[in-house]
Amino acid sequence: DLSKAQILHDMFDALRLANDVEIGLSKAPLLMRWADWSIDPAQLKALVVPYREATAAAFEGFVGDNATPLFRWPDVHKRFLPILLLIKEAGLYADQCTEMPTELFGEFAKMMTPMDNQPFGAERSASLSVSVWQRAAEGAADAKTAEAVFDDMLARLRSEK
Repeated sequence: DLSKAQILHDMFDALRLANDVEIGLSKAPLLMRWADWSIDPAQLKALVVPYREATAAAFEGFVGDNATPLFRWPDVHKRFLPILLLIKEAGLYADQCTEMPTELFGEFAKMMTPMDNQPFGAERSASLSVSVWQRAAEGAADAKTAEAVFDDMLARLRSEK
């Protein structure tokens, strides 16, 4: 089936981005020094878990001749693409963060960083959204709120790029 082959091709193409995302995730602790970034490494990894699971299921579906997860993957990829690109791009700044101050002086430096009309608004917005998303997701009664916050974050990231 040509559509299955096309999806598999797209999945293999997405592996390059997945590698860049893994590099970004490995550098996440350094990003915590950045004034425009407050997503801790555990939160960042939690953001991509559903994407990882869907991708693994799609590959398994192709091998096991279960087309359902394979045909669902393009929608999952499209939904998570803004987050994947955010992690990839943030990872590119991580090495520069090694020179930034840490601890109390670092927190003070973050407070002194100009925020109005400055670059990296997408990063600041995503950082705030992730914190709200995680807190809403921790409360089972707030699943709809968590999903709404997540979708809003994705929409903002798409509009920024």
